[in-house]
Amino acid sequence: QGSLSELCAMSAGGEGLVGGTMEETLQRLNQCVQDAKYFEAREGYKTLAQQHQPDAAEVLCSGAVAMLAHRQGEEGFELGMLLMDHLAAVDHDVSDRSVRRVHEVSDALRGGGEGMCRRHVKFLRAAVKWSQKGGVQGDEGLHLLLAMGHEAAGELALALPHYARSGTDAASSFATALVSNSMRMTTDERELLALRAVFLSLNVGRIDLAEALHKCCCASTQPNLLDAEGVRGNFCRQMLAACRRRAPPLFLMLRSTYHKVHSTEPTLREAVERIGESYFGVAAPRVGSKRAGEAS
Repeated sequence: QGSLSELCAMSAGGEGLVGGTMEETLQRLNQCVQDAKYFEAREGYKTLAQQHQPDAAEVLCSGAVAMLAHRQGEEGFELGMLLMDHLAAVDHDVSDRSVRRVHEVSDALRGGGEGMCRRHVKFLRAAVKWSQKGGVQGDEGLHLLLAMGHEAAGELALALPHYARSGTDAASSFATALVSNSMRMTTDERELLALRAVFLSLNVGRIDLAEALHKCCCASTQPNLLDAEGVRGNFCRQMLAACRRRAPPLFLMLRSTYHKVHSTEPTLREAVERIGESYFGVAAPRVGSKRAGEAS
């Protein structure tokens, strides 16, 4: 990652548009886009961002949105990625204002015409990475946008971890994604998918989201994701209760009682083991050892 000046390979094409106050120049550049002088406008936005570093985020955001509104996907995407490079270099606190600008560019990319899906996902990956500075899980809203981007690209497996890191109010969207991607699945496959999704949310510490998602899955119809009174539905409900209460004995009992539910599906087995470690301090059973309460 270089500095903004290194990234913005300046050309003489846009320098003539830059002069006067930042606001006046931005107006001229926006008019340049209106006049379909896209190359000159792009270079002008880059020059202006370099010359007015404190306002670089505003300039790059404005330029990206303007370009994308005129279906200039390559130019808009380039300015959007420069925005992410700039934020990664200067905004280590992930300010609300910066997050709002990222959302603006994301909205513009989503509406930027055909062929923008992959670019949108790439932009959002950079945005989530920036929001995870300091080792935190990242901005919930950006995770949701990235999840939806992956789903739109037909990549449910890549979408699930980001849905799981979204806010509690994303439970309905999460469940809708599961429904739309499970139409051709058997009942068993749908229930295992729902169970993995709920436990994945638990694995990343989103217990409120996990509880809300469980309710949405049990309430879903056409198809039904999870039978609330069935074996997997009961296992899920009781595991959520054990995590909420931080009750190790209940967890151990559930792990043993529902051993056949989670032991034959590798990702589900790993999810249960991670729940045991993170919520109850219970180490995963060693391979070949009997789990507590299992019959000989």
